[in-house]
This record gives sequence, C-alpha cells and structure tokens, in this order.
Amino acid sequence: MQVKLFDRTIEYENSAQTVEQMLAHTIEQVQNHGRYIHYFVVDGVDVYTDVYSYIIQRLANVRTVEVITMTKEQYAQYAKETIRAYIADISPDIEQLADEFYKGASSDTWQQFDRFLQALQLLHGAMEAWKDAADELKKQQIAVIQVELQEKLQQMLKALEVGDVVLIGDLICYEIVHVLEKIKSEG
Repeated sequence: MQVKLFDRTIEYENSAQTVEQMLAHTIEQVQNHGRYIHYFVVDGVDVYTDVYSYIIQRLANVRTVEVITMTKEQYAQYAKETIRAYIADISPDIEQLADEFYKGASSDTWQQFDRFLQALQLLHGAMEAWKDAADELKKQQIAVIQVELQEKLQQMLKALEVGDVVLIGDLICYEIVHVLEKIKSEG
C-alpha cells in the first residue's frame, strides 16, 4: 500500500504488523510537524475512526492511504464546531428529559438518559481536543468549565444513588443546561 503524508509517498507491505508500524510512524511524523490527524482516506473512503481496523478488514485490497492533517488552529476550530454540534443535538431533548424525570422516570426515560450521558461523554472528548489545541488562557477557561461539568455529574450520580429523580431533572434542566451555555459562549 502507498501512504501519502505531507509531500511524501511511502510504500508499505500489506500486513498487520506493517499497518501498526505505518500508523506509529504516521502519528510520529504528524506530531513532529506540529499538526493533528483529521482523518484518513483509504482507497477513496474517508475514515474518521479506528483506521487500523478499517485497513485490517480490507488488508489484501488496500492500495492507497492518504493522511489528512490540520494545523493547531484548524484542529481547535474543528473541535469547537464538533462541540457546537453535540450541544445542538442534545439541547432540544434536555427539557423533555427533565420533564420525564419530574413525571417519575419510565424505562424510556432511562434510555434517553443513557443517550444523554453518552452525548456528554462525546462532548467531554471534544472539549479535551479543543483544550489540547487551545492557547494557555483558553485551556484554563475550558478546564474550569470541565471541572464544573464534572461537579454537576457527580451531583447527578449522588441523586441516582438515592433514587431522587426530581433532583436529576433539576440538575439536567438547570445545572447542566447552564454549563452547556457556558461551553457554547466560550466557542
């Protein structure tokens, strides 16, 4: 397979061990250039996650792998856009989710709550990426918001432990929404 990175093309053997070496070398080169991997293009297909598994599953047929990178500024902007998208995706459902807890939390409510927590986890990951690419002042501001969000999630965990569904609704509706608004305003 041919791997295109920056202005170079390197030929690699199509084997599992070589894929590991190729990815390690790619990551090292990208970091040495002060850039970030955005995604890979494997035989014309954009691959954003788990490129190793994607290549291994198609190992015998992979011909080209192009590495798409971003500058620190581009990476920070991408992370902010991702955060905005996560917030936009979960915002319409937050009030409804809180209302469901006020009404007594059905099994559907708990499924929605699980999806909500998964979205918050993705949001946390995007915030880590944003923080990684941010200047020092912004890193501090993001860290403060992350601590606040973590505190609210700890309060929610305590409410879960005692079965206080009304408190869970309050935390979602008032506290978590407030933190999400802070995150949006920082971007």
